[in-house]
Amino acid sequence: MEEVVQLIREDLEKLEISIEKLLTTRIPFIRDVVHHLTRSGGKRIRPILVILCSRLCGCRSDEHLPYAAIVEFIHTATLLHDDVVDNAETRRAPPRPISCGETSPACS
Repeated sequence: MEEVVQLIREDLEKLEISIEKLLTTRIPFIRDVVHHLTRSGGKRIRPILVILCSRLCGCRSDEHLPYAAIVEFIHTATLLHDDVVDNAETRRAPPRPISCGETSPACS
């Protein structure tokens, strides 16, 4: 897998910048959750597949990067949703970003 990642290293760096730009908000709670989720060390398998497929189809621009970011957002949203529904306290050891305590806006 590392060999594949090296082939698209520049795209992955641009992807991280795109993710940061697309996930801006003035709401502190949402900003904190988003930063926790996007910096939690995921492998970015889904965006890698989008990038590789776009290259395979001849795309040489950066037009595919927002789509790769959106695929990652959808994946992350499903993980967050599962955590809330399951009332999970952790995801692979680190605490999850939102708990369903009485003060949590995620469960309102």
